[in-house]
Amino acid sequence: MRRRPRTVRPLTEDFVFEVTNWLFEGHLTVYPPSPNPGPLGRAWGDSGVMLRGPLRSPTRRKIREIALRITGSGHEPEAWPERTEGVGWADGPLHGLLQANAWLPPLWLPSWVTALAAGKLRLASIAVNFADRRRLLHRLSASSKAYDPADWE
Repeated sequence: MRRRPRTVRPLTEDFVFEVTNWLFEGHLTVYPPSPNPGPLGRAWGDSGVMLRGPLRSPTRRKIREIALRITGSGHEPEAWPERTEGVGWADGPLHGLLQANAWLPPLWLPSWVTALAAGKLRLASIAVNFADRRRLLHRLSASSKAYDPADWE
């Protein structure tokens, strides 16, 4: 019996998806004063957006949809730590869904939320390194350009 040749997949792959659904999420926690506030301190919080939509770029992977959670807990570009290897990570794909998490610099998140609320953010793109077990994200971008199938032929 002859073996089928193995499919060669690129190590880093770009995924462009249409943003069809999004939601904003945030929280703030404040603890009562105490002599030992714990590792996070007395008050801490986080906010972010979840983008979701169908994959529009061609791929050989079994991915039909992408869910991307973006938080404003990254560093400013001038102060980005030297040891940081990516801007987030991806999980999956599982049942056709690739879930990814990314960090934006804190001052950049409001512009993303504003563009989403105005209906201007239509396409998003992430670059995932599949050679690394951690599946690190190396790039995150967005566009107000509407999806055109002719761009991917």
